[in-house]
Formats: sequence, C-alpha cells, structure tokens
Amino acid sequence: MIDDHRSDLRTWLSWVDDVTSEEDIAWRYEQCSISKSEGKSLRFFVLHNESIIGMLAAKRIDWGASLAELSYNLDPSFRGRGVITKACKELISYFESSLGIENFEIHTAIGNRASERVAERLGFEFIRIDEKVEQLHGEWIHHKIYANKSAHTTPAIAPR
Repeated sequence: MIDDHRSDLRTWLSWVDDVTSEEDIAWRYEQCSISKSEGKSLRFFVLHNESIIGMLAAKRIDWGASLAELSYNLDPSFRGRGVITKACKELISYFESSLGIENFEIHTAIGNRASERVAERLGFEFIRIDEKVEQLHGEWIHHKIYANKSAHTTPAIAPR
C-alpha cells in the first residue's frame, strides 16, 4: 500500500519518505512490536477482501489517565466511504469494553480536513492547537487536538 500511494500518503505522514525498502518496513514493524509489548501502543490493519487498505492505531496509550491517541491512514480509493470512522468506532468500543480505556484524542495536522472530519463524525470536540509538533517536508506542522467528551475531565497527552 505504501508504494502504491506514496505521493498521497506523504502529504500528511512524515515517516513515508523513510520507508523505502523491506528492511525499513521490518525495522518499523519491530519498533511497533516493542511499543506494543511495552503497552505504549497498539496498531491494526484495516482490511478489505483480505487486502490491507489502511492502518488504525492507538499510537500513544496513557494507562494511568485511561487515554489513547488514535491515528489512521487509508488507501485513497477507499476514502469518503466511512471506513475509518467505522473502524475507529469499533476500536473505541473494544478499548472501552476490554481494556478500560475511556478517553481518546485525535491529533490532526492543521489543514488535514479529512482527518478533522473523522474526529467530528466520531463526536469528538476540538480542544486546542499544539504548535510545532513535527516537521513535514522541512516545515513545522501544528496539530489540532480533538477529544471525546470524557477526555475533557483528564489531562491530555502531552505534546511530543
């Protein structure tokens, strides 16, 4: 999926340019496995007819605050169909019922209107802007932070 949609994915994902070989993919997989084993994140593939069409993650988990930051990407040909919104709803339900996580945030790069719409369709509310969160193509990117209603009662995940 990365190679097929590299130019589109790199619009908002800083890591895409760093993944150019099977060794790079293996290294990223290993890092995700380590993070999972440490309880810091969980990542899932979004499938359609047994093909990977995207990724959904709780990319940072704060067990003490019962808080997870959700992240996602999707094959452009599947966008606009509610796939990621549905997947997020299912992940949130799983986290609430099986893991006891009740608070969720979505951090979107300012200008990434599609990701903002996912957060809004999930009923998340805009709570703040974090400045200079990451560099993308040599420019500092600011993030809009969205949270579900119960997340307002707990401290947010600290900016990176």
